[in-house]
Amino acid sequence: ERDVGASSHLVLGQRNWWRAVTAVIDHVHFGHLAVNMTTVWNLRGMQAGAGGRGGYIRQSICFVFLTALLHHGVLPSLAGSRGKDPRVLSVGYSGVLFAWEAQEALAHGGFRSEAAYLVGGSIMEAQALGAHVDLWGHLAGVLAGALSFALARVSGIRV
Repeated sequence: ERDVGASSHLVLGQRNWWRAVTAVIDHVHFGHLAVNMTTVWNLRGMQAGAGGRGGYIRQSICFVFLTALLHHGVLPSLAGSRGKDPRVLSVGYSGVLFAWEAQEALAHGGFRSEAAYLVGGSIMEAQALGAHVDLWGHLAGVLAGALSFALARVSGIRV
């Protein structure tokens, strides 16, 4: 068992809140880390729209916690027994990256934009890479990005 991974059982049941942060640092293997680092590099242009490097970091931290809440709290409640086993550990930064991608897609044309199709394609590509890819974590990231975009719009903040 991974020492820093997150699961619904550990984060919510055992109240190991710190796992929401450590799980995004840990990765399954070097290929997993390389894909996420490449995506971070490709998303670097969003720093300007997020208020520079500091804004990007603050928003990413918010995405870490919002994605964890959705991944380990909301989505399992909605999915019930059809969801993933609450003891299965998750690791990686992908949920946060999907949050950024979803927010960017919504800011540039909505769900029917080319960017939105890229988000959907990225999810399908990630699922095709292996059986150990966490669809729930990726969907939680997309929902976190959509919620962030909606809250920014309601608040009058330009994303």
